[in-house]
Amino acid sequence: MQKRKDELLKKIQEEFNISKWKTAQYISKGYDHDVIILDKKMIFRFPKKGDSIEMLKDEITLLQFLSSHIDAQIPHYTHVSKDKSFAAYPILLGREMRKYRYQTLSKKDKLSFAKQVAQFLNQLHGFDIKKIKKFHVHRQSPQKNIKNLQNNVKKYLFPHFDKKEQICAQKFLQDLQSVVKESEKYFSLIHSDLSEDHILWDEKKKKISILDFSDREIGDRAGDFAGLFVYGPKFVKEVLSQYHFSDDTLFERAKLYFYRCTFFIMVDAYKMKRWDKRLADIIFQSGYKMFLQRFKL
Repeated sequence: MQKRKDELLKKIQEEFNISKWKTAQYISKGYDHDVIILDKKMIFRFPKKGDSIEMLKDEITLLQFLSSHIDAQIPHYTHVSKDKSFAAYPILLGREMRKYRYQTLSKKDKLSFAKQVAQFLNQLHGFDIKKIKKFHVHRQSPQKNIKNLQNNVKKYLFPHFDKKEQICAQKFLQDLQSVVKESEKYFSLIHSDLSEDHILWDEKKKKISILDFSDREIGDRAGDFAGLFVYGPKFVKEVLSQYHFSDDTLFERAKLYFYRCTFFIMVDAYKMKRWDKRLADIIFQSGYKMFLQRFKL
């Protein structure tokens, strides 16, 4: 781990002529990126995979476009390597809006938080898909995705599941398959990983910031409500009450996607074993625990 950290710091030094810093925090737990935070001021992101490098280039240009159309604070890249293989932006103010932190907010702040999340989703989902083609945003393939998930669950997870867990997973995947058949009519530009990890709350300014657009795609807008269920169904309904693109089944689709996250975490962790078995095991156990809790097993 130290060797990798030193390699990344050397790249920063050589690329941007930055030779001094007081603190350098290295974060490797992400599936797509390694991260270096210098002096708690600058966040440097290094794609772990070849395709992530191309996606980072497109992410930077997309965020430049979004910044003038979205009220919430989002990353603004100020340092981009010449080959565009890594980049950095000034750290955004606030702390991750974890469930326990949300629960400590006053009623007024909870309503303000919900209003700002709804505003972000209204603005993001309101873009004409045709106008963002130049940013090469990936388009979901619902039928292909559900088939891949079904195969991955059977291949990677069933050997770890007992019979009851296997039956539960099979039933859920069947329910999910029936839902995604109609999902394309609800497509828009989505963040696709709007979770408590990626929403910051500035306690002083009472403002939100949104992080990590690396998974953005054209997909079912209900996907951006899935991670909000961590704050409870009441919060999701509050956001929906201020959302401009709701439909009769959005809440239920979002709930299914919330449960689906547990399978993604476990499958991704299993694949991660190729380069970091220790971290992969930790993430897998976290996903498995989440699976048991959400499905009440």
